[in-house]
Amino acid sequence: MEELRVVLLGKTGTGKSSLGNTLLGRQAFAPARGVLSGTDTCQWAEATVDGVTLSVTDTPGLCDTHRSADEAFLEIGKSIALACPGIHVVIIALRGDHRFTKEEYDAVKTLQALFGERVRRHLMIVFTGGDGLADDINGMQGYLKEQLSTAPKNLKEVLRDANNRYCIVSNAGTFETRRQHAKVVLSMIQDVVRRNTGEYFTNEMVDECNRKVQEIIARRQRVHGLSDNQAVTGYVFSFLVPDD
Repeated sequence: MEELRVVLLGKTGTGKSSLGNTLLGRQAFAPARGVLSGTDTCQWAEATVDGVTLSVTDTPGLCDTHRSADEAFLEIGKSIALACPGIHVVIIALRGDHRFTKEEYDAVKTLQALFGERVRRHLMIVFTGGDGLADDINGMQGYLKEQLSTAPKNLKEVLRDANNRYCIVSNAGTFETRRQHAKVVLSMIQDVVRRNTGEYFTNEMVDECNRKVQEIIARRQRVHGLSDNQAVTGYVFSFLVPDD
């Protein structure tokens, strides 16, 4: 059976965790409810969807005021290990009915710097909140396309980084009604995998990410005066990915 491994990234409140639930067809992740809620650590779940084993890793929200950027990026780095032996697709969740902010743009660019330029080959954007924009999925896609024609420059840049692979979905309603939306995203995931001929993040990519994580750890030691164990514990993960 084909296995697809996906990592979800996005700001808390974008419907990132709910998107994971939509894709899996069940309540696997707890959606954010309030300022201090949301995913604090990487979480993993899988399900068989349309004959495919879909593995989804949910990550801490970006731009959270109660968590430093370093902490968020270090935890996100661990998502590579949870998606062993490698990530097929990285999904960035954005709200389709909210303004794209500079902090979101900066976070996306920092993630690209963390994972390296090759992450673009595995990147796609999923806008959420489509139910507030149109009544059906086709209407949502049409509305989004129209709105993106006049989107701000920084959002268009992020879309280009993802090779203009994007769609919009609704996480509202029952899992049965959300199934149609899950199919749209799953089809796009499979298209990314085909275009990459099944390639996922390799050990080389993981090593590069781990090197950058080590730089963050060193900075945490300098700035916060942490011991080696305090700074490093839980954040060295490349050894979890087996050699080919």
